[in-house]
Amino acid sequence: MNFLPYEDVPLFLSVEGGSGEFIFAETASLSVDQKLQEHRQLDDNMIQICSNNEGDSMSYTPFDFTANSDKIICLGPSGGPPKPLATSIYKIPRDTKITFPNSKHLYFSEDIFPNGHNYSIKVHSKSGGFNLTQSEAQSGYFEPIFNYSTQSPVAGSLDVSFYVDTGNLKNFFNITGLSNPSLYPPIDEEKITGFLGEFEFTDAYLNSFNFSLSPNSISQASANFTVYGALNSKPHLLNNYYESKNYSQNSIAHGQESTVLGASTHGIEHPVSFSYSIAVDRKASYAMPT
Repeated sequence: MNFLPYEDVPLFLSVEGGSGEFIFAETASLSVDQKLQEHRQLDDNMIQICSNNEGDSMSYTPFDFTANSDKIICLGPSGGPPKPLATSIYKIPRDTKITFPNSKHLYFSEDIFPNGHNYSIKVHSKSGGFNLTQSEAQSGYFEPIFNYSTQSPVAGSLDVSFYVDTGNLKNFFNITGLSNPSLYPPIDEEKITGFLGEFEFTDAYLNSFNFSLSPNSISQASANFTVYGALNSKPHLLNNYYESKNYSQNSIAHGQESTVLGASTHGIEHPVSFSYSIAVDRKASYAMPT
């Protein structure tokens, strides 16, 4: 793995189809997240042994376990009926430990993908030299791999803190819709493309933007984007970006040389600081494939 110095990790943003610019960022981060929920009942990782056979008899008889010797057991409460492993479980890997009272342990002897018909399983002991009483055999638990379902789509987040250039704000920081002034309502739904380092994205949307000015300080701003679609690694994006026609040294807004136009019209004299922020709550819509 190569670790690049900060100055060699560019952040580039553009409204789709535009020329775009590099951002003079102080910090920038790109992350991906998806909420998952496991489907299970409270006792789905509990094991009860109703008999030490394949279910031929529901009568439990304590028996001795010897080290590394497989034994078939029937699952379920004392006296039956047999109860299969829960289908909320995706997989139980071989050698998954089953813990019983009094520090007694058994292990699954093979991988199991529960299908609703796993009434009996093959287990073994690694130490041997013990047996399970009927009471102990009703209180085993283990840690399987459960099935999960998504609670939200996969989405990324781009957070950036940067220094504001002088002049008009770039169109990729517009929420109120200046990318195409002829459209109504004036809400900017133009997607943003770009890359951070070698990671390219093509479907980002601005959620919030803010900046401030105060005496004797550089104007700093921050913005947050939600990123959808693919996140592609393209190492060539880092090649010679200093020579790119989009890379140039820009002037930076400073409180000493900035004014708040129209302040006196509203009865504000000698403002000492200024801040601006705007945000939008976006709701993504998804089309199911047919």
